Amino acid sequence: NITIKSGGDRFSGMWYSDWEGANLISDNVPDELKVAGGRTSDGYFVRAPLRRGNPIDRQYDINSNVGGPIWRGKAWFFYSYRLNDQYKYVLNFDELAQSKLSNLYTLKTTYQLSRNNQLIGFINKREKLQALRDLGPTTPVSAARYQASRNYPVKMEWTSVLSDHAFLDVLVGRWTNYFPLRPTTESGAYPKDRLQPGRIELTTNQYFDGGANSSYQDQKRYKPQVAASLAYFKSGWQGSHDFKIGYEWHRDRRALFLDQPFDIFYRDRNGLPIEVDLYNTPVEGINDVNVHAAYVNDTWKFNDNLTLNLGLRMDHYKDGWPEQKHEPNGIPALRNATDPTLVAFFAPRTIEAKTVSRTLTWGPRAGFAYDLRGNGKSVIKGFYGRFYYNSADIIADNENPVGRAQLRYQFLDANGNRVVDGPQELGRLLQTLGGAGFVKVDPDLKRPYGQEISAHFEQEITEGLSGRVSYVYKNRLNEWNEVDLTRVSAYTIPVTRTDPGPDGVTGTGDDKTLSLFDRPAATASNRVFTNATDPANDADGQSIELAINRRFKGRWMALASFGYSRLDQFHGVTSSTSVLDSAGVGRGYNWRPNQRLFGDQGSEVSTLWNYKIIGRYVMPFDIGVSGSWKVQSGRNWGRSLSVALTGAGTETIRVEPVDSRRAPTVGILDLRLDKSVNLPGRGGRLVGMVDVFNLLNSNTVTNFRITTGSTFQEVLALLDPRIVRLGVRWEF
Repeated sequence: NITIKSGGDRFSGMWYSDWEGANLISDNVPDELKVAGGRTSDGYFVRAPLRRGNPIDRQYDINSNVGGPIWRGKAWFFYSYRLNDQYKYVLNFDELAQSKLSNLYTLKTTYQLSRNNQLIGFINKREKLQALRDLGPTTPVSAARYQASRNYPVKMEWTSVLSDHAFLDVLVGRWTNYFPLRPTTESGAYPKDRLQPGRIELTTNQYFDGGANSSYQDQKRYKPQVAASLAYFKSGWQGSHDFKIGYEWHRDRRALFLDQPFDIFYRDRNGLPIEVDLYNTPVEGINDVNVHAAYVNDTWKFNDNLTLNLGLRMDHYKDGWPEQKHEPNGIPALRNATDPTLVAFFAPRTIEAKTVSRTLTWGPRAGFAYDLRGNGKSVIKGFYGRFYYNSADIIADNENPVGRAQLRYQFLDANGNRVVDGPQELGRLLQTLGGAGFVKVDPDLKRPYGQEISAHFEQEITEGLSGRVSYVYKNRLNEWNEVDLTRVSAYTIPVTRTDPGPDGVTGTGDDKTLSLFDRPAATASNRVFTNATDPANDADGQSIELAINRRFKGRWMALASFGYSRLDQFHGVTSSTSVLDSAGVGRGYNWRPNQRLFGDQGSEVSTLWNYKIIGRYVMPFDIGVSGSWKVQSGRNWGRSLSVALTGAGTETIRVEPVDSRRAPTVGILDLRLDKSVNLPGRGGRLVGMVDVFNLLNSNTVTNFRITTGSTFQEVLALLDPRIVRLGVRWEF
């Protein structure tokens, strides 16, 4: 939830601007990576010499707001505007990747109907532009995507003070979202007449330069909502009670348009085309989620030492879709195909409305705070809560026949021209992907939930200085996933494959033999969206944090903390290759046995740690100095390998446990100097700021490839270099 400022009976406002430019940005490319084939002591390398890392070329931020009376004592307004425009380099690309965030208007009006009743109106427009989203070492301009998303939240709210003990809040709102990810040919970044069908090299996950991406969309979401709550205060019932009861309703409708240039995508291995995906695009699936919720909460101050917080929430979900139609383009080279699978796949259809799932959940929450000595200096806090997943449109989207799907075939490139010329070049159907009727929702589907148990001890050490110890346990149970219930038990054919090891070359000392399983090629498919049970997709996480805080007093403050987290969960087999992400294997459930080689049937433990020190000191002449030293451990990861199986086709597996390696630790020292000046008369206050980020110009490798082969541990991104930012804020 976000609380927006309200105007008052006096006009006031703020203007903030900052700037970062090329002359304020350093170079932090390690010397080893400035030469072709250069390799760091940690084994990270580049094929081509790095002329620069991935620094910002320039960025500016403009932020302003103003508020005041429309009718003094009766009506007020608040308006704000923001524009943040960044141009950033990607490793060895001359093109600048633009990321532009704009808040064109946030407008809030408040009208005092009477002494106890108030009306509030709110409207906002937010936009995000990424002209070359996903651009990076694995994704050329032709396969990057153009994002120009927009958000329009709007609401009307009535608040009423019913009595000295009761307060009513009623809200009616709507959230509208447009989220396109379009080909760069539509923005003009890549010539339309040069674009070719998309293609990827499976051993490196490298998109073909000149080809399309494998996924595009134009998403529209419409979410009307109603909420009402009644707060009531009561004393005398063994202490005091702050009761709150509420009701919420919303309908989340997503119209998801999906298309694919040429309606086809190729998959190569070592430069040879071996598989091809056929798409049923264009398609615009519409899915609905209707949610009714009610809750009750009691903040019970039992006595001066003990406060309880008790709550219960009920949610009812109804997932489905309205009547809709679908008419795929088809593929010209396959117009004369007679295979029933292809004919049905490209046939137009009309789909009747359907509800695929109804769920009812109850989520209890309970917390307490206990003052050990009654003086507010030693406090113990505890909490338990159960939180059920909000499905958005996940459930219906899986089964809705109007959705994007792919047929993945073996590609028999008879004439060697690397493109499909007719149905005779389609080999065996390997698998179906996406929904569009290929997935069924389990009629007994249960809604996943997470539970949290936390405990905290806070102690005032001396006046203004306090310490805290926190422990948090979280789990996730009944996770839902797509599982092929027929094929999951069909991997019964033992096979061996050679892992060439970290050097990516067979016949060397680091080779090893992998014992895997294949399935019969003719095994039917039965893809079901269900609560996985064998093994169950559950997860446990534990974290501990130690912190000490010295509140601002006597011209200085400081905060220091250390945190450690342990995750026992299913981990994926790959790592993101985006320059904006960090290397590491995150959470991911895999029903295929070859992708669950380690841990407890695939459930493994990974860890993270971090510490930080933050401080501020005000020098003479009110010059402020602030700094922070933050150290974050790298994420765990294990090497992956793409293997070819006779029956199952290509699978990417992990050949090392997730905790076998860890990405580099990142340490960043940031510094700020600021000086404020009170302007004459009613001129307000002016603040000048100089920020230095990454003061020590650290050059940590933040992302790299983890797939076995010639590109293993190739650098994808470096930590941003030292940057100086100049800023000014005027408050009036």
